[in-house]
Amino acid sequence: MRNLAQILFTLTLFCVAVICFGKTTVHASVVTYNPNDPSAQVQVPVQMTASPNYTVSVSQSGEAVQNSFVYYSKNDRASGDGASAIYEDDTSWSTFSFSGPVTVTVTSLLPEGINTCQILPARLGITPTFTPGGNTVTFTIDHPAKLSVEMNGIMNQNTGAVSIKNPLLIFADELEQDVPSPTDPNVIYIGPGYHSATTNNVDSLGRPILDTTLTPAGQPSGQLHVNSGQTVYIAGGAFVHGYINEMDKTNITIRGRGILSGAGYNGDLKYPHKYQHSIQFVNDGDSNLKIEGITISDSSWTNMRFTGNHNEVRNVNVIGWFFNTDGLLLGGNSTAENCFFKVNDDTIKLYFSNMTINNIVIWQEVNGAPMQLTWNVSVPTSNNHVSNVDIIRCEHILGNMTNQTKGIFNSVHGGIGLLSNYVFENFTIDNSDGRLFQLWFVKTSYNTNQTGGGNIKDITFRNIKVLNSMTQPNLVNNESLTNLDTGIYGFDRIRFENVSVHGVPLSLSTFNFTPNSTQNPGYTTPSNFAKNFAASSFMAGGNVNPTALTPGQQLTAQVSLRNGTSTSQDYVVILALYDSSGNMVNASQATATVAGYSDSQDLSLTGFTLPADTTGMSAKIMIWTGSDASTSPMMPPYGAPAVFPASV
Repeated sequence: MRNLAQILFTLTLFCVAVICFGKTTVHASVVTYNPNDPSAQVQVPVQMTASPNYTVSVSQSGEAVQNSFVYYSKNDRASGDGASAIYEDDTSWSTFSFSGPVTVTVTSLLPEGINTCQILPARLGITPTFTPGGNTVTFTIDHPAKLSVEMNGIMNQNTGAVSIKNPLLIFADELEQDVPSPTDPNVIYIGPGYHSATTNNVDSLGRPILDTTLTPAGQPSGQLHVNSGQTVYIAGGAFVHGYINEMDKTNITIRGRGILSGAGYNGDLKYPHKYQHSIQFVNDGDSNLKIEGITISDSSWTNMRFTGNHNEVRNVNVIGWFFNTDGLLLGGNSTAENCFFKVNDDTIKLYFSNMTINNIVIWQEVNGAPMQLTWNVSVPTSNNHVSNVDIIRCEHILGNMTNQTKGIFNSVHGGIGLLSNYVFENFTIDNSDGRLFQLWFVKTSYNTNQTGGGNIKDITFRNIKVLNSMTQPNLVNNESLTNLDTGIYGFDRIRFENVSVHGVPLSLSTFNFTPNSTQNPGYTTPSNFAKNFAASSFMAGGNVNPTALTPGQQLTAQVSLRNGTSTSQDYVVILALYDSSGNMVNASQATATVAGYSDSQDLSLTGFTLPADTTGMSAKIMIWTGSDASTSPMMPPYGAPAVFPASV
């Protein structure tokens, strides 16, 4: 009898050798996708033709090299639609799925040789290998990632930010699990190749039948209709020309590794601006939507727009050009993670409560904000947590910096809503030389239904690192608030913990506080709308934002305070060290008297030397009222202490 291990080994080799369906190729632990199946159609739109700029292949040790198809989207929008100011000429991208270490090889088809190359996000530390003047770059990865491979970038010598004309994006996904069956009656299964939602034909089960011929010139593609409880599976290599727009539909899943495109009518013609949202579900209650694995390209309007609750968006990639191609309106009590956005309007719109956004990569074009806290939100909104975000590029500086959405963290608040308890933490920002914070109370011409002034309070920005310098000051503003229904509005308890720009801790002196008291009848002074701002940073061994409490290093702190009250206030700032049991083992303090309605005052705490063993230790920065820690009433006007490490 043959050895069981031999039988299993033989079966494994057999499966690896023969698994091939459509144009999706499975080899060992790498899956690549090709949309151009000549048996399905002879002609394909330009968006399905291979990129003229790059080819990509993927290999694992001892296995055959797999070619990974490279898609291409050209920035050829007219000057009036908001894409003409974008620096890049086009975007190429390739998607594959894998497990285990793989080597990715990129071959440039552009005429100039490769002289420089970087792979973003920089935080991942992926080092490319290339020969200057050659045309090939290789690198190795061992876990899923959303990457930008950037050859021959142009650096701004004043700020260090790099621009790129012909970007290549790599979407390296985890292997798919539990792929649905094409025969499942609750599944709309869309296989590799071109598909257009131009007809309303359905099969015997009521599922839509998509057209596999090109949409006629001058005729927009139509809506892909989905019913409650259904799954839309867009297989890798599938290119679906259309949109999904439903009302009061629930429990729907849209998944796969294929593409949903708003690229246009035929060939390289485009949808008109704001023709349709790519995926929209409008619900008043629970939606229970799940969007996973697909790529949305060339939308004419918002890419994903959900108004109901309990939604999940995972591993979705978005590439757009138009103004108004917002990335995601998620809905309340919802989660988004492991996604990529390259858009030309607000990427994440935080207009609902109880949202968790995690592990996101963003390329922000000239318009919109990566993080839009509010656009005149009129209802209470709270408890939103955004973490582990890489903003690999923000191109605001290429456009009009007076626009209302020119901050990486941005608010446009002219509604009566109270925003509270937002946390933004663990951000790394590459290649952005515009403005970090733009927090406005302002009514906007884009929304006429704006009443009251609202409040924004208890907002924490923690562990934010900008790698290059920025040219524009941070703004806190209350322009144009007229006809208020309430006399009190403004910011309160806004905290910046371990925020740095080009290696320098954030100080409130980098902010312009520019209120307009004549339009704020609830206050007698022009500064009270911005109360209790504080910035604090830990420093160890001279390094800003240390990653650990390193034995023997000097732990210090930098604190910047703003007093938003009418009278001067005494503050005591304490830097304390705690052991693993929570006992204070060392402390340093500084005091300051800050004038009423001050711009800011900075304090430096000399700190102390960390002990030889820091296992389990943590540090805190506490800001209390009073002139001395021993007599302070321990009132924390700026909220809870800053804690390092932040996870403690």
